[in-house]
Amino acid sequence: MNVTQFKNELHEGMYLKVVYHMRASEVGSIRKVSKIQTNGFYSTKVYDDKNIWIDYPKASEFASNDNLISFRFKDGTLSIIYMVLDTIKCDKVFKLIDKVDIKELFMRAEKVDFNKDNDESYSGGFWDLAYEIAVDVFGTYSIHVDTQSMIYEFLWLRCEKENAKVLKEDL
Repeated sequence: MNVTQFKNELHEGMYLKVVYHMRASEVGSIRKVSKIQTNGFYSTKVYDDKNIWIDYPKASEFASNDNLISFRFKDGTLSIIYMVLDTIKCDKVFKLIDKVDIKELFMRAEKVDFNKDNDESYSGGFWDLAYEIAVDVFGTYSIHVDTQSMIYEFLWLRCEKENAKVLKEDL
């Protein structure tokens, strides 16, 4: 795929996962294309209302491989790598996540499990819910762990958004 083909395939509602970014805090974030213009596009982070402007790169600054696209700076250093996600499946996932009662979401967030293999704790309640949503969307009981992990991240993003809303209301 080249830049022209990317522009033609880009559409509002398309989901892009940040696989690499010069700011490490952006890695893993999911962006939804919100507006397309001739010189670039706007995207919003999932569960965030802030629009981010992204210029289209020149042909020499663009590369793609399967569902990965990368933009480089003029000097050739890597700027960002996106993974193009399946829009229909992402929409289904977000609809199911948005249906989850916020009290249940917070309750599940508090169920913490410890993974002895890599000395990390995680929300077992979210992990279970992510699996349930994955089975509902993809219709199979053999869910790939990356899919479950992505849904797990989406659940945390919604929880953080709702928690911020609650804190704002308390002020």
